Amino acid sequence: MNRKTFYTTALISGLMALYADTLWLWIIVLMTTYVGLGTILAFVIDVLTAGQGKNIAMKIAQMRGMTDCGCDRRKALLDKYTKINLYENIKL
Repeated sequence: MNRKTFYTTALISGLMALYADTLWLWIIVLMTTYVGLGTILAFVIDVLTAGQGKNIAMKIAQMRGMTDCGCDRRKALLDKYTKINLYENIKL
């Protein structure tokens, strides 16, 4: 992980914990930066739809004339912009 990303995440999470005075906001920031917002959103959708979220989205997309629902693309894009890559500076 590069220093800029680490310090930015630490600063944002620290400020949120200080000013909001709640632990759950700090936990949300850490979860979105280390797990990824796309992964968390996919998990929430799976829980709410009992594991049938992608099937429902595909049926709706097919009714609208599309071949893909875009679930994987959305998940990858959100993870790309919110997740910290812990192994980006490790060179073998």
